[in-house]
Amino acid sequence: MPFCSNMNNIDRSVRGVAGFLLVVISPIGLDLLDRDVMAWFCLAFGAANIVAALTGWCFMYSIIGLSSAAKSESAEDTDPLLEKIDFRTLRNRSALGFGSVAILLATLYAFEAFQAAHDGALHFEVKALHDVTQLIVEEVEHELEALPPSYQPLSERISAEQLLETLYHFNEPLVLLVGDTSGWISSTKNLPADPSTQLISFAESQVELPKRVQPAFEGDSHSAMFHSETLPFHFESEVNDQSFIFMPHDLLVPGTGIVRVVLGRVSTSREDALGEVSEHLGLSSFIVFWLAIWGAVGVAYFIWRYIESANLRVYKLATTDQATALPNDYALRELMADRSLFSVNRDLRVVGVHLRNLSNISSGTTLKVLNQLLAELGRKLMSATKEGQYLARLNDGTILLVAPEDEFEAFEEFRQIVNEVHWVGDYQFTLEPTEIQLSYPSDVDSFEALRSAVSKLVAAATQMRIPVLRYDQGLMEISDRREDYASEIRRALREHEFQLFLQPKVDTKDRIIVGAEALMRWNHPDDGLLSPGAFMAVVEHSNLRSQFATYVIEETAKMATALRDEGYFVPLSFNLSADDIFDANVQATLAAVSKRLDLQQVPHLEIELIEAQTSINIARIKEALRLIKWLGYTVALDDFGTGMSSLSYSNELPVNTIKIDKSFIDRLFLTEGTEPSIRAIMLLAEGYGYKVVAEGVETEEQADSLRGLGCAVAQGYLYSRPVPFDEFKSLCASSDLNCIRGKKPKTA
Repeated sequence: MPFCSNMNNIDRSVRGVAGFLLVVISPIGLDLLDRDVMAWFCLAFGAANIVAALTGWCFMYSIIGLSSAAKSESAEDTDPLLEKIDFRTLRNRSALGFGSVAILLATLYAFEAFQAAHDGALHFEVKALHDVTQLIVEEVEHELEALPPSYQPLSERISAEQLLETLYHFNEPLVLLVGDTSGWISSTKNLPADPSTQLISFAESQVELPKRVQPAFEGDSHSAMFHSETLPFHFESEVNDQSFIFMPHDLLVPGTGIVRVVLGRVSTSREDALGEVSEHLGLSSFIVFWLAIWGAVGVAYFIWRYIESANLRVYKLATTDQATALPNDYALRELMADRSLFSVNRDLRVVGVHLRNLSNISSGTTLKVLNQLLAELGRKLMSATKEGQYLARLNDGTILLVAPEDEFEAFEEFRQIVNEVHWVGDYQFTLEPTEIQLSYPSDVDSFEALRSAVSKLVAAATQMRIPVLRYDQGLMEISDRREDYASEIRRALREHEFQLFLQPKVDTKDRIIVGAEALMRWNHPDDGLLSPGAFMAVVEHSNLRSQFATYVIEETAKMATALRDEGYFVPLSFNLSADDIFDANVQATLAAVSKRLDLQQVPHLEIELIEAQTSINIARIKEALRLIKWLGYTVALDDFGTGMSSLSYSNELPVNTIKIDKSFIDRLFLTEGTEPSIRAIMLLAEGYGYKVVAEGVETEEQADSLRGLGCAVAQGYLYSRPVPFDEFKSLCASSDLNCIRGKKPKTA
């Protein structure tokens, strides 16, 4: 695209006013200029300035300014910096503009030179004609003085042939008119009849016959007419491509009176001027023209290089993520538009990571520390990237690696860098990445599709609290349907389509179920069983959040009562948000359930609150949790270790249990810093008297390691997925996992 530079209002106003003034003083305005060429030049240049001011376009840097406003201020939202600069077009237009100016100036120079030469030649020609006319007047005077005195008209006293004799000294074409008050006598020499008649008629129309008033001659018997400060009065005529110049003189003849003599001869001033220009100024005009052209090209070149350098810097800023120095959305869009790199016949894998812990790091430290952390992360990722592999950080903070499907080492190194413990000075951080995976072009075949899929996958993985999520078309369709879900939640609550599943918490040593977490599922009539990732975000942002929370509390209380009636004393936990525990309706429901289940005497319901939400307002959270504990509920901090400054403020909250986040368990054998982090959490729990539950345990190796670190209770797929209530009762009675009947077991 041509380089865009929107001129400011002052610049445009000045150009408009200047252009208007130039037009005013041009031939169509006040006509203040003496020379036609300069007047027409002012007209053209003034009009150009007005056009430039109105349109905002200008291609002459030094005279009008270099700007090409491809879009107005009200243009579409597409960022002009994201479009590549067409420097070749800019250079060509600049050279064309300067070349046009050079040609205009050279032409003006040639015209002015011709005008000057013409004026000079005409000046000398008029002077010479004046001298010749005086000579002819003297001849006419002798002829008239030789005539006898008489009061007869001049035409009866002298003939055209006699006048022709006065021209005997000259062989060039001449026209002679002699007249008194009675009329004109005319004669021509070396001229055909038709041009002679035209020239005589023209001369008679330009010069009046003399009057009877005696002229005030100053010491001479004849004088040129109408003396001015420069040249005697003269006029020109053109016949048959020949120019004639005429000059009248007055003659005082005794006995006759005033006689007016008009002499016309061929004018050669135009030819003489053209010859002078051709001979003396042609070469200089040619040199000036080429100097102007090469000067214009040189100036345009330096302007182009300056603009190119400046706009490359701007373009780099516009296509680079400022925190990590990785390419951003716009750079990835351009990259994917290159079909030589992103071909439908080339299989690529896209792995993205969303860093969940960045907001906590920013809140717990300073922006400078966060920027240093991201800059170092970007440097490490860039140094590990090889040819044919592409990195980008999207606007939502998700970092993507795009590489061929078979380059497994690249993806593994990418994961290792993101999951390792990062140091900034004395600070130690884990980024808590959520990983998403998809393929090109089988899953997505354009940047827009990729961007949309990444956003949906990250949101779904965050809602489901899983560390890795693979692209799934069904999940994409569910994400697309979330707007429809918003209008269906009220009906689902009324029709009891929401169903609680229970996932057991197990004593890792005795393999006894010591508790369970109630997790909501939506048994959708059209889409089947939906996990919380499909609908919880919609619930939390709807006006049914309070109603949904009370539904969860009531359903959990019913299950706890049913288990107790079956003889299983299994504490159940359910999830509430910080907004829920502040809600008056939710608090009223908690109080009613506490009274009905006598929780103050037998506390077997637990509220799980995400640790990150406790940082919203610690004082309010503390008071709300104290009320909840007074009602007989126990409190657990979910996703512990991912919140801000966990070790510094958790002891201020009335908490019974902390649940180690699944991301720690996933990295247990991958990164060296994970085991010390879990050991630190265990020491914290021991010091404050907290119980500890490890989430997301999937292998026996993880369970054995946790036992060695002192974590006695675990929850995860190793033991069971979330199951319906009837299946959970079967688990309690199974030989592998069971609950102790008839007495209250150890609680989580």
